[in-house]
Amino acid sequence: AAAGETVVISVNVANTGAITAKTAIAVTNGTTVHGAIVDSGSIVATSHGILIDSTSKIVSTTTGVVVAGRIFTGGINNSGTISAAHLDGIRLAALTFTGFLTARGVNVQSQRSWLDGGFGRFETGANSATDSASKARAEGQLGVDWTPTSWLRVHGHGVARSKVWLKISSSRRSS
Repeated sequence: AAAGETVVISVNVANTGAITAKTAIAVTNGTTVHGAIVDSGSIVATSHGILIDSTSKIVSTTTGVVVAGRIFTGGINNSGTISAAHLDGIRLAALTFTGFLTARGVNVQSQRSWLDGGFGRFETGANSATDSASKARAEGQLGVDWTPTSWLRVHGHGVARSKVWLKISSSRRSS
């Protein structure tokens, strides 16, 4: 825009792809956005992820700035005005996955386990005092946290377990 002109954008400013820059999205020089800035892609910025200078503003009927992308660096620098009529001025909607996988195995020579009614090891045993057996266990857990608004956090958690007896059982016989 020429000096002294005001720029008015009457649609949402959206990023669904990838932006890598010093400043990814800038609303400057008296610009007014009638809509929202919505990031659902990735922003990698070395200076500002989203910049709104002191002469500019965002006027939205819902949320002014929504960051819901997978990667966001550079932060939000607002020196201007963000006006959101019905929801949040700035909403960070995060989706986080956490989890782990473990596996273990044991080879024992003992009686049936204590849990199986014998006098062997607590949870792992063979068929008799002269037998040996191998046992494997695996466990995986996955957690998901979703924060779509400042007042709502949704958490889901799943567990999968497996217990396997490996048929490597042998009897030792004395002569």
